[in-house]
Amino acid sequence: MELKGIVENHYRKYSPAEFQRRHALLCRLMDEQRIDLAIVYTGYSRMYQQTSRWLTGMRESMQSYAVFPRHGEPTTWNSLYPHLICAQRVSALKDTRWGGPSIANTVVNRIRELGLDKGRLGLIGVHADRGITLPMDHYLIFKEEMPQAELVNITRDVEDLAM
Repeated sequence: MELKGIVENHYRKYSPAEFQRRHALLCRLMDEQRIDLAIVYTGYSRMYQQTSRWLTGMRESMQSYAVFPRHGEPTTWNSLYPHLICAQRVSALKDTRWGGPSIANTVVNRIRELGLDKGRLGLIGVHADRGITLPMDHYLIFKEEMPQAELVNITRDVEDLAM
């Protein structure tokens, strides 16, 4: 069986229409809160991946990120290069990439490409009730590299959408 068949049979996806519905809910939330771009972080444990999986379908044994501009196509990154082909097949997002040696800096570079590094950015972390958003070193990179951006934690709001 070729890799594509293995991935499709092992990692079932929701339909493209379902992911479009979820992305529309996120966009509506972003409109309500005047968020220009949402940054979605996924942690190492399966229980810390539910929000990212809900939005991207991504499964990563390490960490991953996705960005959802209010207007335009989202991008997602996995952290392990050898997992990239599988990530591209599992992801609901067309633009699925490797995060490079510093995934947080890679995210910053994409936000700059989109011209949103001075905007209001919503952080979507791994678990609102546990107070876990994203790693402190990544947060500091975002603050240092995008000093004019306003970072807002919207993790609970997105978890409520998924519920």
